[in-house]
Amino acid sequence: MENFYYTATYGVLQEPDQHTSKTLAMRRLKAKIIRLNSIHSQRLLVDTGEQDRIMGKEPSLHHLLKARKHQARRLTKQIYEDNSTLQTSSTSIMKFFSTRFHAKYQPIQIDKKSISQLADCGIETFTPEINAVLKEPVPLEELRHATTQRRAYKAPGYDGICLQFFTTAWDVLKLDLLQIMNHMHIEGRTTARQMQGLIVCLPKNAHPNNADNYTPLKLLNADYKILARIIANRLRPCLTAILHPNQHCGIQGNSAFEAVASVREAFAHAEVTKTPLCIMSFDFSDVFDKISHS
Repeated sequence: MENFYYTATYGVLQEPDQHTSKTLAMRRLKAKIIRLNSIHSQRLLVDTGEQDRIMGKEPSLHHLLKARKHQARRLTKQIYEDNSTLQTSSTSIMKFFSTRFHAKYQPIQIDKKSISQLADCGIETFTPEINAVLKEPVPLEELRHATTQRRAYKAPGYDGICLQFFTTAWDVLKLDLLQIMNHMHIEGRTTARQMQGLIVCLPKNAHPNNADNYTPLKLLNADYKILARIIANRLRPCLTAILHPNQHCGIQGNSAFEAVASVREAFAHAEVTKTPLCIMSFDFSDVFDKISHS
């Protein structure tokens, strides 16, 4: 495209027109060439790390080499299926991942009677007062806090709108966004498009060759994540009322290091008192994917 614009520029110079018309045509072609180079430079910066970017500095050969190396790392050239069949074409690789994720994230059948029995086995529930607080409408201040709480420039979801869009245009969008949040939170009306996401496979090592070497990451829409942040902020102070004190993850004020310290103290106590001790550690593989979310 750039060569085409340069050819057009040479053609304008060769035409026997007046100087004014030539000047206007040259300015238009110059603006298109600058815009084309600007778009190319932005694409280069997208494929480079933040440590390689300097504000106000044009991309150089270093950025080009970095971008190509980064693109080469992201490209999946071959993949082994579960039956050790090697797939090398882009169509077969896409079909393999699509089939695998469709089977991985399909609805899980549950026994509602068993779930009801499990819920009656001494599991703590929120009091009516706490439930009333959790169901209150979202005020503007709480929405503002949830919008600015997350890191900016995160990858957008299916709709292509990132969180930075809401923070930048806050004065214009705040009332409309507040209405959408309360529509989703109070009335529970969340469209299927709002809950859709993009699955990005992140390699776990330098040379991934099977599906287990990739970590699937789902990019959700910004409005859906803002509502999730509001609900999480409301739930966090109330979790201590229903969870056991030994629960460390997700509890405000608790740390996973406390669990490690408790295990070490149990070892030390058993050694000093000569008491028999048995410690069992369970690590469930893909446990979150084995829970029904319906």
